[in-house]
Amino acid sequence: MLFRIWKQWRRGRLLARARPEQFDLWSEMHVRPWTRLSAEQQERLQRTAWVLFHERRFEAIRGFELTDEMKWVVCSNAALMLLGVTDYYFDGVVSILIQPEAFLLPQRDRWIVKHVSSAGAAWQHGPIVFSWSDCQTGSPLRRHGRNVIIHEFAHHLDGLDGEMGGSIHWPTAELSEQWDELLARELTGLQTKLNAGQRPFLDPYAATSSAEFFAVVSEYFFEDPVGLQNHHPELFELLTMFYHFDPRPS
Repeated sequence: MLFRIWKQWRRGRLLARARPEQFDLWSEMHVRPWTRLSAEQQERLQRTAWVLFHERRFEAIRGFELTDEMKWVVCSNAALMLLGVTDYYFDGVVSILIQPEAFLLPQRDRWIVKHVSSAGAAWQHGPIVFSWSDCQTGSPLRRHGRNVIIHEFAHHLDGLDGEMGGSIHWPTAELSEQWDELLARELTGLQTKLNAGQRPFLDPYAATSSAEFFAVVSEYFFEDPVGLQNHHPELFELLTMFYHFDPRPS
């Protein structure tokens, strides 16, 4: 209880401080949905990102030189996901690691372990890792509804119920059951389309697993909400309830 009060007091003092002007400019440059947000939402995003910037621990890997702008790119995009909530700042994220390029991660295929190139990774009760080249606005993973920053922080939110498996935490058993049924149906539908050689709206990577499906649709929810609503209206409606936010232009 005392720790929570102290944390709130510290955050209040932090938010009372003026932000450097370049931080506002960086938000406008690097948060793609920025112009869709109202002035009030923009300010809320900035304040949330400001807390993340100061409270989350960043580390550079392989001698990479980490700048304030790089940290703000991560924080401001992650803050998009918190526009509908209060008093949560990804407190469970142990640290955020950034390295210059994509990296190799081990992946098990039955008895064979392969190493695959990755732009990001998140671990249960562990750090989040990003490739800086894939976090930048002009990278392929920041186009066409994709955002690797949102993707990995979505994995973290997925893990708040104890497992990163796509079955995200809901306030009621009814909503949880509704989500699980819709997730299974949508994932099967996407896999069926891909097996038939059809080109779906969602990135094919969403068909990998339930966890990846949730992370990918979270990207589209914030980056291309109108497209997601048009192609997957039930998904969009439930994600609006989960994130307590409607990202469509007002």
